[in-house]
Amino acid sequence: KFGFYLQSDSGKTFYSQKSLNGGDNQMLAYQGTGDTVQLPGLSACTWSSDEYIVAWEDLPLSNSDKDFNDLTIMIDSVEPVSD
Repeated sequence: KFGFYLQSDSGKTFYSQKSLNGGDNQMLAYQGTGDTVQLPGLSACTWSSDEYIVAWEDLPLSNSDKDFNDLTIMIDSVEPVSD
């Protein structure tokens, strides 16, 4: 399996698989659809389908502000692999 995790300043670890977080989604993922995106400090560009933005909530979801902006990353050139 493949996944991401985030360890908060308090030492709590959150995972991209909600089953590892007691059923809570601590990370949201957005796939590009060919629209234009403007990220801070970069020129506007096409957000293609092989690019994703992952956004994290760094507190347990039940006690959080649910803003999912505590760590935001753009991942480029994602391609499937076979076993």
